[in-house]
Amino acid sequence: MRAILAVTLCLLIAVPVFAAVEKHKVTITQPYALAGKVLQPGTYKVVIEGDQAKLMKGKQNVIATAKVEKTNRKYSYTGLLSKSGDPTPKLEAILIGGTDLRVVFGKGQGEQKQAK
Repeated sequence: MRAILAVTLCLLIAVPVFAAVEKHKVTITQPYALAGKVLQPGTYKVVIEGDQAKLMKGKQNVIATAKVEKTNRKYSYTGLLSKSGDPTPKLEAILIGGTDLRVVFGKGQGEQKQAK
């Protein structure tokens, strides 16, 4: 009986963790710098979990510190916000089309890393 209770408790605790994961796709049409890496043009899967966003395309995986923000309007399409950089623009945010969410890549970029 205790084993069943323990398993049930573990599942109840784990469900909110899995529910916090968000997945989206974004197409990048030019190179952008993020987390010390250059994202080449292509379609990326974006997985957001907690305070990290993972952008994946083929074997390229980049993990960056990020924050999901809810805005006061729904975006008609997915867009990118960037800051000019030398030589590559720096990706600052992804506006998720069809939602009122944006993924903001913040300070703490020194903590960002390349996934293996």
